[in-house]
Amino acid sequence: MWQRFNERARKVIFYAQEEAAHLGESSVATEHLLLGLVREHDGVAVRVLERLCIPVVQVRNEILRQVVRGNGHMGAEMRLMPNAKQVIDNAFTEAKELDHHYIGTEHILLGLIRDDNGLGGKVLRTLGASHNRARAELAAYNLSHHRHRHAELDQNENLLQSQSPNLRSFLYTLGNVLTRVSSRERMSFTEDDIRELDQHLKPG
Repeated sequence: MWQRFNERARKVIFYAQEEAAHLGESSVATEHLLLGLVREHDGVAVRVLERLCIPVVQVRNEILRQVVRGNGHMGAEMRLMPNAKQVIDNAFTEAKELDHHYIGTEHILLGLIRDDNGLGGKVLRTLGASHNRARAELAAYNLSHHRHRHAELDQNENLLQSQSPNLRSFLYTLGNVLTRVSSRERMSFTEDDIRELDQHLKPG
C-alpha cells in the first residue's frame, strides 16, 4: 500500500506514529495523522492550509485540546485504526480523481477533510477547511508552482545560452586535458594543465 506514497507522505505516517505514542496510544487515529501532517512543514498540505488561512499551530493546538490521551500501553506494531485506514483510502481516491500517480501530503489532507467520523477531519472543518475549498486551493497552488518552475527553467536556459560559447570552449579544453592526463603513466595533472584550465575559469 505504501509504495505509491512519496517521501513526504511516508514521513507523515512516521510522524503520526510518533504522535500517537507520545499521547499514550498504541494505534494511529485521524488526529495523529493530522498532527503528523502539520509537522511536515515543506509538504503541499501545509501550503494548502496556509492558502486556507489555517495556521498549523492552531491545528495542533486544537487537536491537543480535544484529544483523549491513552494509557500508554504500546503494542509491538503501531497499526492504523479503522478511521485512519478510511482516511488513507480517501487519499487514494483523491489521487485517482486528480489523476495523480502518487500519494502526497495533499491527498492525505483531502482524505482527512473528506472523513466525517474522525477528530482530524472535524478539527479541519471547524477551522474553516472544506473539501471544495481545499481542492480549489490545491489547484491554485499547483498552477502557481508550475508557473514558478517554468520561469526558473526559462531563466536557467537563458543563462546557459548566454554563457554557452565560454562553456563549450571550457569543455573542449577540459576534454583535451583529460586525454593528456589519461595517457600519462601516473595520470596526474601538471602545472600547465591547471594553468590552461584556469584560463577558461577566469571571468571576461
